[in-house]
Amino acid sequence: MKRSIESIDGTLPVDVSLVLCKNPHFTCSWDVTFINSDSDRSSRSPLFQNLLGKLSYVTITKIVQKRKVQSIYGLPQTVTVKPDKTDPSWTTAHSKGLSIAVVGKETSFTIQPKDRFGNNELENQDSDFFVVFVTSTNGNISKTISGVIGQVSSNIDGSYNVRYTPTVSGKHTVAVVQATVVETQIITTSFNTLKRGGIFPLNFDEYDFVSIPWDINASTFEELILHRINGISNIDVSKQKIDHYNFRFIISFESVVGDLPIFKVNTTGLTGNVSPWNVKKTNGKFKYIMTVSPDEEIRAPLYGNSKLI
Repeated sequence: MKRSIESIDGTLPVDVSLVLCKNPHFTCSWDVTFINSDSDRSSRSPLFQNLLGKLSYVTITKIVQKRKVQSIYGLPQTVTVKPDKTDPSWTTAHSKGLSIAVVGKETSFTIQPKDRFGNNELENQDSDFFVVFVTSTNGNISKTISGVIGQVSSNIDGSYNVRYTPTVSGKHTVAVVQATVVETQIITTSFNTLKRGGIFPLNFDEYDFVSIPWDINASTFEELILHRINGISNIDVSKQKIDHYNFRFIISFESVVGDLPIFKVNTTGLTGNVSPWNVKKTNGKFKYIMTVSPDEEIRAPLYGNSKLI
């Protein structure tokens, strides 16, 4: 019986159990359960003309009707799926400024941030930090920047506009990099008493900071760094208490791509200090994005890419 029913076109698997068949010469009945059925089954009309006996017949009775499928309260709902964070290996740059430029005239192109699935980033998502290097083919972007740095600004649709003005004719390389890890340095004090005082000179590469008060607040320290170090336009400095005696400064370089020199602290002018201050850094990291000309198709992920124009 099971094989016979399941052989009918469109029939799902069934369970068949014999209910009554004491005298199969007179009558037999079976219960049939349709497994994994998601809707009510229409009753079938049996054909019993080939049964022996003038009064022989077959009937089909529905015992349990399949529960109707319906949406629960409040559904369906419209769900907005946002793109994932920006992935530089999928992010693209395109437009005329990647193909041709004229000395002394501003040209531009567009950076389109994308997530790892190729979705465009939206205007209301976290902003990204990009740096654009435009160098002559004789330049080496990994060492000395011989050229111009593009001016990057955000658009209302989540993309970024890049403007640059070349000053030398000839072939140039346009490289677009995205900061993936922000350079962070943490300066931790080493006091062992509340009788603290003095100043701590600070060195950052070729920049020297003198006469910094031991208890300088975060906002003043931030302004001091921005004013003193060229090429840094945006940082964040916070000050956290550790215990009764000590605290730490957390300095994040939000407008810098790549690794930076480490701060060096001179503690000889401090009172109440027992050892050199610890400076711990998280190196800044970046990756190149893809670059395509207007007539090129967007390819699969590619790191370390630049464009020759």
